[in-house]
This record gives sequence, C-alpha cells and structure tokens, in this order.
Amino acid sequence: MVLIMKIFKPLVVALLFIVMQHYAYSQVPPNLLLPTNNNNCQSLSIDLKWEPTSLAQSYTVQISEDPDFEEYVLNQPNLTSTELTVILNDWNKRYWWRVTAVYSGGGMGTSNPFSFYTKAAPVNLVSPDNVTLCTDLNVEFNWTKNGGEFYNIRIASDTNFSNIVYSKSNITDSTITIKLPNYNTKYFWQVSSLKGTCMSEWSLIRTFTTKTALPIQSLPENFSYGTAQFPVLPFGTTLEWKSVVNADSYLLQISTSPTFAETEVDTVDLADTTFSFAIGEVYNTTYYWRIAVVVDGCLSDWTNNFSFKTPYKSTNLISPLNEEICVSMVDNLFKWTAVESATKYRIQIADSANFNNILFDIENIDVTEISVLLELPMAEHYWRIKPQDANNDGLWSEARKFRTTQIQPDFVSPVDGAVGLPMEVTLEWEELSALDLFDVRVSSDPTFATTIVDTAFLAGTNLTINLPENNTVYYWQVRARLGSCVGDWSNTYMFKTLIQPPILVKPDNFSSSVSIYPIFTWEVVEDALSYQIRVSKDSLFSVIYKTSNNINSTSFTFAGEEFEEETTYYWQVRAINSDGISLWSEIFRFSTGTKPANAPLLLLPVNGAIKVPFNDDLVWRIEDEAELYRVQLALDFDFISIVIDSILIDTKMNIAAFVERYTNYYWRVASINKGGQGEWSSEFRFRTKDIAPEDQVTLSAPANNASGLPNFFTFNWAEVDRAFGYELQVATTNNFADGTVFYSNSSIWQNSKLVYDMPHDTQLWWRVRAWNEDGTAPWSNTWTFSTLDPTSVEDFTSETETFAYPNPAIDATYIVFEMDKAVNANIRIVNMLGREIQKIDNFTSQSGENRLQINTSNLVPGLYIFTIEYSGGRINGKFVVSK
Repeated sequence: MVLIMKIFKPLVVALLFIVMQHYAYSQVPPNLLLPTNNNNCQSLSIDLKWEPTSLAQSYTVQISEDPDFEEYVLNQPNLTSTELTVILNDWNKRYWWRVTAVYSGGGMGTSNPFSFYTKAAPVNLVSPDNVTLCTDLNVEFNWTKNGGEFYNIRIASDTNFSNIVYSKSNITDSTITIKLPNYNTKYFWQVSSLKGTCMSEWSLIRTFTTKTALPIQSLPENFSYGTAQFPVLPFGTTLEWKSVVNADSYLLQISTSPTFAETEVDTVDLADTTFSFAIGEVYNTTYYWRIAVVVDGCLSDWTNNFSFKTPYKSTNLISPLNEEICVSMVDNLFKWTAVESATKYRIQIADSANFNNILFDIENIDVTEISVLLELPMAEHYWRIKPQDANNDGLWSEARKFRTTQIQPDFVSPVDGAVGLPMEVTLEWEELSALDLFDVRVSSDPTFATTIVDTAFLAGTNLTINLPENNTVYYWQVRARLGSCVGDWSNTYMFKTLIQPPILVKPDNFSSSVSIYPIFTWEVVEDALSYQIRVSKDSLFSVIYKTSNNINSTSFTFAGEEFEEETTYYWQVRAINSDGISLWSEIFRFSTGTKPANAPLLLLPVNGAIKVPFNDDLVWRIEDEAELYRVQLALDFDFISIVIDSILIDTKMNIAAFVERYTNYYWRVASINKGGQGEWSSEFRFRTKDIAPEDQVTLSAPANNASGLPNFFTFNWAEVDRAFGYELQVATTNNFADGTVFYSNSSIWQNSKLVYDMPHDTQLWWRVRAWNEDGTAPWSNTWTFSTLDPTSVEDFTSETETFAYPNPAIDATYIVFEMDKAVNANIRIVNMLGREIQKIDNFTSQSGENRLQINTSNLVPGLYIFTIEYSGGRINGKFVVSK
C-alpha cells in the first residue's frame, strides 16, 4: 500500500497542477487592438481587431451605445477569428465595444471596453441640382453644414475624380462661387467636412453641364477703324461670326456703349452667321458688338465685345484755290480746315488727278497748314488732305488743281561769298526761257527791308551796278517773270566790296617846305591789316621814287632816307586785308624845303654829372646853319614827362626855375632853320645836388635814463627829411670828449643800429645826427643809459651745448641744443624789453642733438633771448636779428 502511494503521489500532484493551470487560463481576457480606445474618426464600416488568447475556443464581440452594455448594437458570439468587420448605422455617435474569450468548461475572460466615435455625417449637397444643364461658368455651390469646422470641395471632369479641375480646402462657409474653365463640359462635384483632424466621408456625387461654347466673331476685326474699314460714304459693314454646331439661333447686340446700356441693334432668332449694319454719315464713332447662341434650348453667354470705329470727317481745303495759277514753288502755303478730334493730317501732291504718281506724301502734320518746296516749274499739280493720327483716319478731301510759277534762276557771277569786289559789279544769272523777264534786287540787309537796287522786267541775264560803300557785304536775288506770272526770288547770294582806300592826312595836300625826312600819316581804315605807300615825282606814278609794304600803323617815315631838297613829290596809300587790296587813295602833293641844320653837340653839364647846382646853365655848341635851337628837359629818358620845351636863339639856358633837389634829369637840343627842325642831339643825363638836412633826430630807444641793459642791443630813432645817412656816437661822458667816445659810425643807412660789446655796469651817453652830400644836421639831444652788472644776473650760457646759427640771422635761425634723454620742453623767446615774442609748449626733444628752426623774417633787428625749460633743468641762449 505504501508502495502504491509512493507510485501514484507524483501523478496526482501533476494532475492537480494541470487542473489549476487550466482554470487560471480559462479567465484571461483578450487585448483589444483596433480601433484604439477613444478613436474619434471612424467610418460606419469598422474593422475590429484583438489579440488571440491561449486555449480560447471562441470569442464574443459586443458593441453598445452605453458603457454599461445594457443594450447591444451588436452581440456576436462564436467567433473563432480575432477580426470582425461591422457596419454601423449612425454617424457622429460614440460607441463602446468589448471582446469575451470563451474557454472549454465554460470559463470566460472579458476585455475592458474601448470606445470610438463615428465621423460626422456626409455633407448634403444643395445646389446646383444634380444633372443640371446649361449652367453658367460662374457657379455658386451650396451645401448644408454638418457640424464641421471647415469644408473641402472638389470638382472634376470624370466620376473617379482623377482629373481634378478645381479643389479648395478650409472653407468656413457652406457656399462658394467658382468660375469654371470650359463651356459645354460635364462636371462632377463633392464636398466633405473637417472637424479637428477628422474629415468626413465625401458627399454623394452630383453632376452638371455648362452652357454651350461662345460663337467666334470674325469680321470686322476687333479694333478696326477708319477708311480701311469704311472706304466710302454712306458707312456700313457686315458683321460675321463662325457657326456653332447644333445651333438653334443667334442673338446680336450693337451699341455705342461698351456696357450696352443702349443698343443700336438688339435682335434674336438669327439663323444666319452674318448681319448687315447700315451706319450712314456718322463720323469718328466707336461701335461695340457681341453674339450669343442657343443650342438645344440653352442660351450661351455673350461673347466679349468687338469694336470698330467710323472714319474722321473729311476736311475742307482752303488754299491754294482750285485752278489757281502761278503758285510759288517756295513761298507757298497749303491750308485746310481742322477736323474735330483729329490731331494730325496727311497731304498728298501729285502730277495727275488720279494720284498715280505722287510727288509728295507727308504724314504726321500737327497743324492745318504747311509749306512744301515744290520741284516742277510751270506744271499742273493736284493736292488733297486727310485727317490721320494714331487713333483714326478720315476720308480724303476733294482734290484741287493748281499750276506752279517759274523756277528760281541760278546765279553765274559773282560767286556766293566773293570778296574784294570793285565798286562796279556785273551780276549774271542763267537764262530760263526766251520769254522770261527778270527782277533783280540788291541790299546791304539780308532781309531786303531796304534796297540799293530794285529793278524789274529786265530782258537780259546780267546787270551792272555801282555800289555806294567799300568794305561792305551786299546781298542779291533774282526772280523770273513769264507773262503775268512772277516767279520766286532765288536763293540769296552775298559778296563783299573792296576795303576802303585810306584818307591821307600829312603832309597836307600842296604843302611846302616839308622836311626832307617827311612823316606820312593817314586815317585808320576799318578791317585793314596793313598798308602800302608809294611816292613819285610825277602825278602818274610812272616812276616810283620810294615805296614800302606791310606797314602796320597809320604813320610812316622812310627811316634814315633823305628826300631831295626843294623838290615836289606825289604820294598815295592803299589798305590791305584778307579780302584783298583797296584802291589807291587820293593823290597828295607836297614840296620839300632845305635840309635842316645838324644836331648841336651838348657841352654842360657833362653827361652823368651829379651834384649839379640849381642855378646852373645847359650849354651846347653853336651850329653854323642853325637859326634857332629847341631845348627839352625831362624826367625820363623817353621824354614823356617834359619839364622844359623851349625854342632859343642862344646856346645856353638857365635851369634854376625848373629843377628840384637831388633829381635826375635828361636833356637834348635840336637845330632849327628854314628847312625845319633837324634831328635831336644825343640825350645827356645829370643829377642836381641835395640840400643838407636841417632837423634834429628824435631818439626812440633805449629810453633816456634806461638801466640794466645788456652790453649789446639796437638803437632806434625817427627818420629825418632829406637824410641820406645817419651818424651814431656812444660815449662814456656826456660831452663826447676826445677819448671818451666808445662807438662812432657815420655810415648808417637806416634809422636803427645794433651795437655790440659795450662795457658792463657802465653809464653811457648817445646821440645821432642826419647827413647827406650837402652837409649834416645838428646833433640830437643826448640820452643816457646804464648797462647791467654781468655778475648780478644769470649767465646766458649753460653746461649743455647750446647755440644758434646763423647768428646774426636775417630770415631764420636754428636753435641747437643737446639732451641726455628724450623729454618735453617749453621754449620761450623774448626781446630786450622782456616782451615774449614766441612760445612753444611741449616740444618733444630727443636724446642727443636737437634742432629747432625759428622764423625771424618778421622780427625787428635786435637781440633776442631764448629759454628752454624742461624737467630737471633750463637752458639759456641768445641770437641777433640783423636786416
């Protein structure tokens, strides 16, 4: 028994374990997978999924509208699969679902419930109605809201929506207007909603068909205008458009308003694709027209507007008149009336009435008159005008006929611009025909306001005229006459006459006793560049005695050439410029006298004499042939500033009443006899003597009784009239006794003097007087001063190497000093009165030698002291300025 228990005990334990384990698994619920818990966007068709559980024999699926599952929407037992597709009835509702695993022996395990929400119900479409026909391209789509936040619409040309024509999302309203692209097209449309991230199912599909396609307008072409469209009156046109397949009829509107507020034509039930529109005499008016078509009872939209414009009204011609003759080829004027709204015009001129050969075709004329340079003389012409601009054109005016005058003659001579012509000129021009007569006019005015010649009905082709003025530009014209028809004046030609001959001045005509060195003068000739003179002993100038060219003034003498004594001569001058050579002047005649006496020899004062007394005489040597003498005394070598100009019999002249002190003079003498005045003598120069100064000098510096002065400085005093120089004396006594005069200098040329090396610590006296070549002035008052004790003041020297050069200085000096190291220094320069002359702060010196340039050009002569102060020391020095 014990053995049996030992054998079966393990079996019993194992069996018991199996039974307990089976019981445990028979209560395990399945895990739900899809839809996930709280899913909020489920369609009515739902795929439920869960995980399989081990040992489960079947599954039961339950769906309820409440979480307690008191009632079931679905209770599906005996499911062996872990998936189930369910179709629910209600949109926008919350459902709960669960799965129970059923085990053998009756054990069950039920899952926790999951919930989900079905989507919002699909949108209900409102309009357009399904299968609507003849819909406008602009369509208003409407639907009912289903609680969505936004709505989506899609439109396609196929039921599968593979060819989307239009799509738009996030629409907040339940209506939208859309313009579709094509007429006569079937479209399909749907709408869905969106709430949060959940989009509803697309609505049911609706369809509609758009209106039939628009007719296509053909003629008149859009924007056509003017005579190309309306070549004749009365105006009219035929409207044409292309036929539409299956068209029942057409509608047509014509209006002068682009909005068709009022219509000229408004017709329906047109079976043809053309329409004749009679306009009449309506000018510069724009018409608009459009077409619609009815196909299978569906009326299309109106086409876009086409427009056409009638021409401008034609103009009325004013001048030339019809059949007018003798119309100028140059000075003509074609005139016409203005046309309302037209801004430009076109003229055509032809040589025939049918305008097959157009001579002139001028466009873009912005006025109502024009001058045309015609080319055919004595010929018939035809002309017409039409308004024509960028906006429109008009019909041609009536054509008018006219006949031109004779052509302008061409010139032969003188050539245009000819210069240097004589006063008598022959004008020549070409012959036009044997019947022509000519008019000629000449003027010095290019406008011919006044004329010198104005001759008419000349039978020849030349005219000789005498002109009134030399060196003058003249203008001339010719015109032809043929019967009563007077032609145009020719182009204006010009020519210029010879420069005017000079008018002679000296020697006077028929003058006698003229010098054998005659001076010829004449008046200035305007525009003359040079002159030519000729002299002859006979009035016919068969033999030229003397001549000269390229004379650049109006006065001339044959320098150094004598004319024969007591001889009659004839002379003439002519002017020259770039135009040519003038005629010879009038002939003047003169007779020479005897030869003048030679120039006398000057004696006293000798040339270059100085210190000439005021009462001295000018003395020259007598000349045997001289009867009188002419004396000139001047302040300049050229005898411009003349002091004396006298004629004397004697050979000397006293100058006391004419001269000044210390002045340079120039003098000369010429002999005079019945042959006139001879040549001047050589010029002599002399200087009168000076007058000794009279005034005492007034001393200036150093001040009287000054003390503490250095042993060198500059003495200054006031200038004295007539002083040539000054004498300075410095003495140790006030009486300047012999042996006490320390310093004496009489060669001082200005009113100051620098004196060196005067004794230290000494009272000194000084005085000055002026002098010139005639003597000295009295001494000035005597002033005194004292020099300083050199031991009582700081020495101007330094252990540092310091000096100035050049010293004395004129325009500049350099202060040279040495430093052990680089430092900033302040530099002061003072004069002997202690007044600061110049200051330089923070001068950056360098280690070693330094050089500083000082400008002394504006400093008065004298002694100057410089001080260089720096951290740790001071340097003193001095320099002298001398001019």
